Amino acid sequence: MSDDVARIRALEEEVDSLYKQGRYREALPLAEKAAASARPMETDQPHVYAACLSVLGEVQRVMGMHGEAELSHQRAVELWKGVVSHWQAQYALAVNNLGLLYQEMGDYRRAEPLCCAAVAAWKEALGEDHRLYATALNNLGLVYQEMGQYARAESLLSRAMEIRQQVLGEHE
Repeated sequence: MSDDVARIRALEEEVDSLYKQGRYREALPLAEKAAASARPMETDQPHVYAACLSVLGEVQRVMGMHGEAELSHQRAVELWKGVVSHWQAQYALAVNNLGLLYQEMGDYRRAEPLCCAAVAAWKEALGEDHRLYATALNNLGLVYQEMGQYARAESLLSRAMEIRQQVLGEHE
């Protein structure tokens, strides 16, 4: 790993720590710095830049910066698409995050295909007995619920709950 990538990864770890603590205002400038530092790697190491954009987009999303988050997440999805054969799980996370953003914005028509893509990508990357696959099913179910498609929603939400109980145990 190059020194530049190591510095970017260290920034991402600091952002992740602040994010988990709910210290978003402190995390934002570090996430922006990591993305700016990774931008020159877009051509030769697109996964590094895409990862930074995904992190930045999530910080922006939780801060209510929907327009900025949308741009960050859209670009991350584009970059992950180019390397999806090697980074299926990261692509799944990126499309999931963009779908969540649209869901949060009430734009269910745009959220639905992204949530469907996340379900398919998680299934391919991790299988049907993984908590992230269950999370993607849950997210898609919630989109259908908001769209008034209750039968589809119930089926997906029930399946997500079954998987969670199998994977995490009865009390999780």
